[in-house]
Amino acid sequence: MQTAPETTRVLLVEDNPADAALITRYLKDHSPQFEISAARSLAEALSTAHAERADVILLDLGLPDSDGTKTVTAVSQACRQPIVVLTGRISTDDGLECLAAGAHDYLPKSELSSSQLRRAIGYALFRSREERLEDLEAALVRLRAVSRTEDTATSARSGAPSFEERDPESYETFVGRYLALLEEYLDHVTQQRPRPREGIRRLASDLSASYASARDVIDVHLAALERGLEDATPERREVVRVDGRLLGLEVMGSLVDLYRDGSTGRRGRT
Repeated sequence: MQTAPETTRVLLVEDNPADAALITRYLKDHSPQFEISAARSLAEALSTAHAERADVILLDLGLPDSDGTKTVTAVSQACRQPIVVLTGRISTDDGLECLAAGAHDYLPKSELSSSQLRRAIGYALFRSREERLEDLEAALVRLRAVSRTEDTATSARSGAPSFEERDPESYETFVGRYLALLEEYLDHVTQQRPRPREGIRRLASDLSASYASARDVIDVHLAALERGLEDATPERREVVRVDGRLLGLEVMGSLVDLYRDGSTGRRGRT
């Protein structure tokens, strides 16, 4: 059975009703499926982007409460979603300034078509994903470095056990959950099924609440990958090796977000 493509959540920031209707028609008439939220001002856009968890932002430069590249700068600084600027202005300089301010693409409305719009959204999502993975790679390197330092210092003081030795039941539970999430993630990559956003978030939140260190998370990740490779074909092994790494980076990224935002209650060690 063929699976429906994953929905792309679009925040359309446009105060001109005619332009908003045209852009919406361009998106609704074609696949992949688009779920569209609307905002008519910068203030509304910033509020909606977080509330609706948009994947990409289509941004008009001229809004009632903001105009020009400062609009791009404000959205780019406040939101992590990729930005595609749609505007009636056709100056090349405007386009370059928008890109410098944080936009991923710039499309004059006079040249807009359905295929061009969908292509720009796809490109912006791809670029954003690559940038995110680079950020997560860097975060993983930092977490590993911190973990090695902490583990060395702790071990020198008390011979601290690994997560598996410290709490084997929780360790096995997390490895099992991670392995199940890995299967969902690989289905997302290979069969275009929905990305398990909520599963990634829940796993990261529970790991954080269990006071798992970076080393603990890496151990869980490696154990799940090892089990996922058991009895796998060479082709499957390559998919697990490559895309399993991406899942690990996403889980680490969610942990970094939780720690940064302070949005999780972490249980102290017992």
